Amino acid sequence: LLAVTFNGNQLFSSLALGSVLNRIVTNQDYTRRSFAAAIETNLRPMYEDRGYYRVRFAPAAPVFTEAGVTIGLAISEGESYRLGKVEIVGDDAARAAMLAVANFQPGKLANWSEIQTSLRAMERVVRRTGYFAAVAQPERLLDDAAHVIDLRIRIVKGALYHYGELRITGLTPAQEATARALWRAKSGEPYDFM
Repeated sequence: LLAVTFNGNQLFSSLALGSVLNRIVTNQDYTRRSFAAAIETNLRPMYEDRGYYRVRFAPAAPVFTEAGVTIGLAISEGESYRLGKVEIVGDDAARAAMLAVANFQPGKLANWSEIQTSLRAMERVVRRTGYFAAVAQPERLLDDAAHVIDLRIRIVKGALYHYGELRITGLTPAQEATARALWRAKSGEPYDFM
């Protein structure tokens, strides 16, 4: 792919968009699927970090020349969204602790990277209770009239892990005794990955 031209973009300049996308697609073989994936992977996050969740990308038909391929990309940005209600669904006793570590800011711009950072912080709370593979699965609920995005978050805990037997090797008996005295976890307790 030789070049991408942009139209309809206002939030980001064509130069900014091109600097991101062209380094991915320049000198690569063109396929409609790979180009669409490059757009979704590289341009959509830029817009979602600014709250633009309804941005649309419409690639024009590629123009093939001896020098390569040129594609026009029409962008319909839409409106920015603010964060609305954040709800944790399902049965989870750590709900208050998860929300306490999250940095959700209802009423503010819904920056998806910041939201993901809060989701990872919530996961750590659950992982510390022995659910090492816990994952927060957000569902986006877009209110197009109010330009608000609500989040419904389900925590998938996975298996519960427990501490097993503590084995210490390579220390002198005195050092091992000191290490065992410092070790607080007991066999059978939920595994705290921290």
